[in-house]
Amino acid sequence: MKIKILFGGLLSALALPWQAAAANTEYSDLWWNPNESGWGVGLQRQDDVIFLTLFVYGANGNSTWFVSPNVQLLTTDSPSSTWEGPLYRATGPGFAAQFDQTVQATETGSARLQFTSGESGTFTYTVDGVQVVKQISRMTLRQPSAAGSYHGGFSTKIEQCGDVRRIGAYDFLGSMTVTQTDGAIRIAVSTVVDGGVSSCTFTGNTRQAGRLGFWAGAFNCSIYIGLDERGENPVRILRHGTFTADRVAVTQSGFRGVLTAADQDCSFSGYVGGTRTP
Repeated sequence: MKIKILFGGLLSALALPWQAAAANTEYSDLWWNPNESGWGVGLQRQDDVIFLTLFVYGANGNSTWFVSPNVQLLTTDSPSSTWEGPLYRATGPGFAAQFDQTVQATETGSARLQFTSGESGTFTYTVDGVQVVKQISRMTLRQPSAAGSYHGGFSTKIEQCGDVRRIGAYDFLGSMTVTQTDGAIRIAVSTVVDGGVSSCTFTGNTRQAGRLGFWAGAFNCSIYIGLDERGENPVRILRHGTFTADRVAVTQSGFRGVLTAADQDCSFSGYVGGTRTP
């Protein structure tokens, strides 16, 4: 019998360290209220702190801005979370003047972010004793295309499965091709193990929220596990189900998203992504 049963992954040589899918949410983006043009808030997250810039209309109707360079995480990021920090008004030399050290920052209130998801939240801030509460969402300018060739795949953890022997880490890494047209996405991944080719294809639809994408659809996999008892014919396991790829960030060097999926009897959670190849 030459069939190789693979429960923890294709091969240990392909395995990547698995991390929890409930990873820290990337809030870095431009946020706004789409019903109120002309103002917004920019967020740059670094670990447990956010640098916040607020551009609004002042009490006199003119454009003005405030900054909160130390908005701290108060609750567990799951991605529902709460952040808070002091808000400052800065004054300094005019933009046409040579910069000097006369810049002064005066604390004028506070800023509080309460995210209900990775796409929306409530922004509460005070300026000179006046409190403002706004609903905010990511500002979408463009939808970047993930189309291209990659080395990548998916790295997941199987936590629920009818066959308990399959519970554990599962990695599928190899050559990847992504096509994306008019809101439709197709991801084809293939890898060679012991001379046999395994493949998975994901097809679905996409939508964009700020700099992050959200993909959802169905997948089909043909997993090579070895040769039959005579050592002649390949034996394969066919898997199919549904998937979502959340918080997909596409860059010039590749893409990465949080993956959840379910096939006939197992549930997966982890990551999908790849590095672009020339």
